[in-house]
Amino acid sequence: MGNLVRLPVLKELVCPSTPELACKLSGANLFLVDSVSNDPGFAHPVPVPNGFLGSALPVPHPTAGPLYVKLRDNPSVINSTTLAMQQLPVSPGELEHAGTRQPALSTPALSTPAVSTPAPAEKAPMPQRSNEADPATQQHNPDP
Repeated sequence: MGNLVRLPVLKELVCPSTPELACKLSGANLFLVDSVSNDPGFAHPVPVPNGFLGSALPVPHPTAGPLYVKLRDNPSVINSTTLAMQQLPVSPGELEHAGTRQPALSTPALSTPAVSTPAPAEKAPMPQRSNEADPATQQHNPDP
């Protein structure tokens, strides 16, 4: 007896020219996809949220070959996609920031941000209220 597996319809894969940035995978019934990876070993899979109803997903940039998907109906099987990647042209802003671009993921051992703890602020003493100036606190003594 065979397994009945529902299949999503993968329509288009559009990627920026910079490999560190995510691509956009569009299609129908993407809720049937469990996860997507750019390597067959699924070292860094991108999970698809349960109940996803959208028509496009951010997916990793393919490195050497196709994208790979696992389906919700049978996540133990790894499937390769046959979509041709459409590469977006390099934008002028992308060229400007090419030298200052940082990777999306960083290794904690390589980059530990310095955290400075501000010194506690001294509290100024609260001014004391004088009962003499407040008519509500003064006792009223009528002259006999």
